[in-house]
Amino acid sequence: MKDMLLFRKIDEQRWFNKKPFESLSVTELNTKDNELSVWMDFKKVFDIDLALAFVMTQNTFRNFWCVKIPDKRLKERGLTLRQQNSTTCYERMQPYHTNIVVPTLWELGSLAELIHELVQEPTENCIFYPESLLKVHYYNIIKQNLITIDFNERCNKGKWDVLNEMQKKFGEIDFSQLTNVVPLNKVK
Repeated sequence: MKDMLLFRKIDEQRWFNKKPFESLSVTELNTKDNELSVWMDFKKVFDIDLALAFVMTQNTFRNFWCVKIPDKRLKERGLTLRQQNSTTCYERMQPYHTNIVVPTLWELGSLAELIHELVQEPTENCIFYPESLLKVHYYNIIKQNLITIDFNERCNKGKWDVLNEMQKKFGEIDFSQLTNVVPLNKVK
């Protein structure tokens, strides 16, 4: 298998210009069941698609940074991955999600140290995704019928607002041509 990069969203205020193992940075690595969510880049998809897949799991569109973690650097530290598809509504991106297994504080600290090393060279190892770029990509992907979403669900209200904002800029979408999108019902 070729080298793979793993993308992990980071808070620039918690990582940039911080010392190794600074608690502010380490606490951002909140795990679920001793695993940390990341996105896999096999160079089969564009990294903007990975970013959009992540955003679609959130409630809002915001600027964010990702750190690129080479899988070989994880292996060097004895860290492993456990495949788990995402629940993102950008369905073709679901298999590009996985988890870094961190069963103890030792592994979590090792991962934090690795991320700290990587963010010391942000131009090489970090990517900034502006909200504006994510919104435009979202609009285009919706038009291509690649996102499965029902805008009548309460959790998707913010996503509907973003889509309306983009439609005002780039043109109305004909929802009758989309099989994966349920537009918001207009209240009479």
